[in-house]
Amino acid sequence: MAGYLQASGNPISMSQINSVFDGRGNNLNAYRGTTWYTAAGGSGTFSSGTISFNDFYLKGPNPAVTISLASLNGAYLVGSPSFSGEAYSVDLYFNTNGTWDFYGFTAGGSSGNWASPTTTGIGSSYWIRITRTFFSGGLFNSATGSTGWLQLSSAQIITVTTGGYDGSQAGYTVEISSSSSGSPVLATADVILFASTF
Repeated sequence: MAGYLQASGNPISMSQINSVFDGRGNNLNAYRGTTWYTAAGGSGTFSSGTISFNDFYLKGPNPAVTISLASLNGAYLVGSPSFSGEAYSVDLYFNTNGTWDFYGFTAGGSSGNWASPTTTGIGSSYWIRITRTFFSGGLFNSATGSTGWLQLSSAQIITVTTGGYDGSQAGYTVEISSSSSGSPVLATADVILFASTF
């Protein structure tokens, strides 16, 4: 189950502890020396000596996850071809492990995180919506259109392509939510991708 135990109120039961701490058993001694975390970012270790039910309030087995697109907000991501006038694409990947990567052909790439800490498969608990705010370009150019809420259990990609005759650029608002309905929105970023012709 994971998550965190309650802050106060009814006494914590052994079955709650066992459920939140992913089945370590029904004996408090099994939790001695175990690392714990709080949703507020705290962490520690249960005593290797005497522990009690009260020691478990607000605690869980995993660190809190922070969702942020601050590393991407306002970015102007540019790619360039090997040869002037060459057709190619620039791509912005939102990966299932909480990272993002931009590939701009010969311009190299850049990367950052949308989740911290990054964890394999964390995307299965989050959804992304991509809204294209503008697109400009000439012959044979294209760009990913707007989407609904897409689960990040697989990588989601924004692609801007130039046919090589004219540069192609598109602006996007990217949102991440912990729900398929999009409520609440946990992070938002505005970004521009530009596939240059030189």
